This record gives sequence, structure tokens and C-alpha cells, in this order.
Amino acid sequence: MVKADGLALGKGVAVCADVAEAERALDECFGELRFGDAGRQVVVEELLTGPEMSVFGLSDGRSVRTLVPARDHKRIFDGDRGPTPVAWGRWRHRRTPP
Repeated sequence: MVKADGLALGKGVAVCADVAEAERALDECFGELRFGDAGRQVVVEELLTGPEMSVFGLSDGRSVRTLVPARDHKRIFDGDRGPTPVAWGRWRHRRTPP
């Protein structure tokens, strides 16, 4: 995965299946300046497959309240071949996962 390190309005992530795709994503960030200032630095991460969940919390500096865990459908098209859309299909379980 190649992620723009700055604020890219939710569009600064490229899910890359191989090195060639990662190189194209880096070229878009640095060569084409696709994400402007947000893409001047990037984070390169290992692509992990499988379900993903986010857990957020609110804090007043002394205590933390967790919000309900949520999951995203990360890629579009059959077989997860498409891009990562912004705010596409968020959902949550009624139960807290193990």
C-alpha cells in the first residue's frame, strides 16, 4: 500500500498488488503531484488481506470512551479489483467482535 502522508480528502491510498503498481502509485504522488502537498511524503505499508475493523475513542485527557467498532468494504468490483472508494459501505456488527 502507498499512502499520501498528508490530508488527501480520503483519496490518498493506493492498494497495490505488486511492485509495479506500487511504483506507479509513487510516480503519481511524486511525479504527477496527484495529491498536491499531501503527497510530498508517503507511507509504504505491507498489503494485508482479510477483514479490517476500526475502533475510535473520545477522550477528555483523563478517560476514554470507545465508539462502536466499524468495518469498511475497501475495494469495489468483483474480486476486489477496483480502487478504494471514500466512505463506501461502512457497516458494523450488533455484537462487539472477539
